[in-house]
Amino acid sequence: MNTSTVSAATENAKQTCGALLSTLAGLGTTWAAYGLKIGKMALEQSADALGKTAHTLDTLAAELEKKAPVEAPKADVVVDADAPKADASAAAPAN
Repeated sequence: MNTSTVSAATENAKQTCGALLSTLAGLGTTWAAYGLKIGKMALEQSADALGKTAHTLDTLAAELEKKAPVEAPKADVVVDADAPKADASAAAPAN
């Protein structure tokens, strides 16, 4: 083999290797962009589902408030700690 054939083969191999690396880089970039778009769509769908769930919970809370009877708050019971305790046996009538 002469020097020109070797250098031509070397140049051809460099070009092939460069083209292969360029193709692999382009393919990797394409897959990365695709994955990011799919991730974006998944997040948007999750956000939409959470928004609908929040709206449903709000509607349910409003319906429960409509159906629940309105009760006046009961007054607090004041307990005198110094008062003697009532004996249950003394309060019950004897038979």
